[in-house]
Amino acid sequence: MNKNTRYFEAWSERIREKRRGGDADLAELVRRLEIAKVRAGSTKPPIDLGALARAASVVGVVQTELAFRGRIVEDGHGLVIEVNASLPRPEQRFTVAHEIAHLFVEGDSLRGTMRKGRGRITRQRHAAVEALCDRLAGEILVPRQWLKQRLERDRVALETVRKSALEAEVPIGCIVRRIVDDGLWRVRFIRWVMGDGRFSAVESWPEVGEDFLAQLECAAGASVLKRAILEGQPVEGHERLRSRDGETEYLIQCLAIDAQGMRSQTEILSALVFD
Repeated sequence: MNKNTRYFEAWSERIREKRRGGDADLAELVRRLEIAKVRAGSTKPPIDLGALARAASVVGVVQTELAFRGRIVEDGHGLVIEVNASLPRPEQRFTVAHEIAHLFVEGDSLRGTMRKGRGRITRQRHAAVEALCDRLAGEILVPRQWLKQRLERDRVALETVRKSALEAEVPIGCIVRRIVDDGLWRVRFIRWVMGDGRFSAVESWPEVGEDFLAQLECAAGASVLKRAILEGQPVEGHERLRSRDGETEYLIQCLAIDAQGMRSQTEILSALVFD
């Protein structure tokens, strides 16, 4: 195992360890969420977020012009979820699920937070709440058992990832994060964007440091990534990735799709397959 592989594995374990620490809290939140889904009459994707919001005592979900993704506000009738109308539909759905998650995570304290603002909440606490709500949003939109049934346990298949995202009406990142969090495949996902004749790594699951991601590049002409663009279907092969710590050859599968799961000529989702 060389430095690149050790770096990936070390970061992955740090993320998994942090998440394991909150698994007990998450399990209770998921239990309450499942009860709300049953009340809403929507337990399988695509989840009816309007019905789930009503089951969580939200009086309305509205699209509006916002400078950010979404928020919960209170009007004369009760709580309303506002979502940025300019977001693609899968991103809107994730945002609504994230805001619903706040109702489960923060409970009665949410109204006090809305009235007083978040000025008294530490940055670390705010980040922890947002991360938990992101994870719970994944639980809302992509139930683990539903996803597990769609994946071939021992075979990475990016086309299945794409179809699952389209069926659940969620961003690709929502599906791959569930796969990583639940350990359904032993892979690392990397999203690449092509520009000025080269591919840049822009996102990774599990997460790695931004500085490491920024200097990651294909060492031998990005042949597998280029094939994915040209062929418009999943391709697999060996690709050498280079960082300041050296080069590593990976078995890699690539599919030219954007963050919403649509076919693309400039964006690629790749999976580094670990034996």
